[in-house]
Amino acid sequence: MPFATLLNKVEVAFITTDAYAANYLQHLITNKLYYLNIYASLLQKASTHFKKPYQELTLMDYGCGNGLLALFAKYVGFKTVVGCDISAPFLLSAEALGKHLEIPIDKWMVGTETNVKSELNNLSIDVWVGTDVIEHVYNIKHLLETVKAINPHIVTVFTTASVNENPFKRNALRKLMLRDELKDSDAAQSGHEPFAGIPFLEVRKMIIKEDFPTLDDKIINKLAQQTRGLNKADIINLIENDYLKNRALSYAPPDSYNTCNPITSSFSERLLSIVEYKKLYNDAGMQLFVYCGFYNQFGSSFKNKLLGIVNKVMGLLGTKGLVITPFILLIGIKETK
Repeated sequence: MPFATLLNKVEVAFITTDAYAANYLQHLITNKLYYLNIYASLLQKASTHFKKPYQELTLMDYGCGNGLLALFAKYVGFKTVVGCDISAPFLLSAEALGKHLEIPIDKWMVGTETNVKSELNNLSIDVWVGTDVIEHVYNIKHLLETVKAINPHIVTVFTTASVNENPFKRNALRKLMLRDELKDSDAAQSGHEPFAGIPFLEVRKMIIKEDFPTLDDKIINKLAQQTRGLNKADIINLIENDYLKNRALSYAPPDSYNTCNPITSSFSERLLSIVEYKKLYNDAGMQLFVYCGFYNQFGSSFKNKLLGIVNKVMGLLGTKGLVITPFILLIGIKETK
């Protein structure tokens, strides 16, 4: 039975009661043909770098959310599959979905790049996949180094809709980041922490004021602006070991838009150029391959047909299609000398 057919029998209300997880799962199921084609495409492209048949490989679905990719990978025959996410409600949803579909995942785990290696209990990963996650990772360099420490020959596969080379995506995401920074952040993605929904700039002001109450408001405002893109621990460390000693910060935000939640350390759809990604991978001793994604052409509407034409055009353009692609696929392998 095709995997898409299995999903037709899923009733989201019986899988999770968490509103955010439920809405996301319903979105995936409604657009299942699109997402399953994304999963099939990324696994197929990654397979050209596998040293063994995929039936002998262990795959990590990092930032697995409701676990759909992990379940799909197990369904198509990967030997061992691990699902990892920072959100406990999403992992509970993923476990429930796996039981409902009767697809046994080998391990579900709560974690991030900071603790995932210890949680694996020496389990080696051959393929590390993350869809719509790398743009939220606080320290991509640390993530790539962690992945390589688990297995130097690992194949990493990330997709992201934060495409800096696409001007339409870039402008829309810059507006979103300015909203998170200055107006209001997405409370649903912040979980239940007390700062949920508060603009990130204001959160940084609150952090600085609480830890350094003797600083006047003018200095606090300036420091909050200068520490955009840093989490709470790094903000406090920078002020303690830099500003208080030198009365100036040696740090400045590397661009005018990228920002992160200081409490959760999650970036708001961070935009990085392909050049910046290549440097990150190169610094980690990995070679990067970049592919254009595709639009949702899976339907009978005029829009679907039009998007199908756009997809064909992108296929002809190669990497020049980055200016119109809805997402990119990043595949990293051990750098060959």
